[in-house]
Amino acid sequence: MSSAFPGFSESAPGFDEPFAMLAACHDRIEAQLRILERMGTHLAARGADTEAIDAARHVQRYFETAGPNHHADEECDLFPQLEAHDELIPLLQELRRDHLRMQELCTPLLLVLQTVATGRAEGWQPQLVADFCTLYRSHMACENTRLLPVAESLLAAADKSRLGNAMVARRTQRA
Repeated sequence: MSSAFPGFSESAPGFDEPFAMLAACHDRIEAQLRILERMGTHLAARGADTEAIDAARHVQRYFETAGPNHHADEECDLFPQLEAHDELIPLLQELRRDHLRMQELCTPLLLVLQTVATGRAEGWQPQLVADFCTLYRSHMACENTRLLPVAESLLAAADKSRLGNAMVARRTQRA
């Protein structure tokens, strides 16, 4: 990765700490959002040069693989474990709606990134990028402050272990 669009290199917690892993995923998502935000300025100043192409490929790959894995960790494994707690149902519904909206925004964003990845700067959509980043940040803040601490306190060690094992299995299947 070039110096204009640095990647995320900090080591993450292990899957035996699934809530720390989910929070670390949020940190990596934030790094991708910062790259996206810088890309518009970079494209306007320098076009779809090698740095922009590399960055677009990197962000595109992230949101085609790690992003869906993260959402599946929540939708398929974490949220169902929390549905027995009636007080969490409205929050879980809100987070699921966010996931749907993120996917709706991600689809055209991936097309824009594909255009840049092929060396073309035209078609950059700053409002799409802004909407995507705003939604993701709001969603992650909600999960970090309202969901993950509560989930960690509610789930037993065996539930946490199942969550971590499911996260590993998901990544092994797609590898």
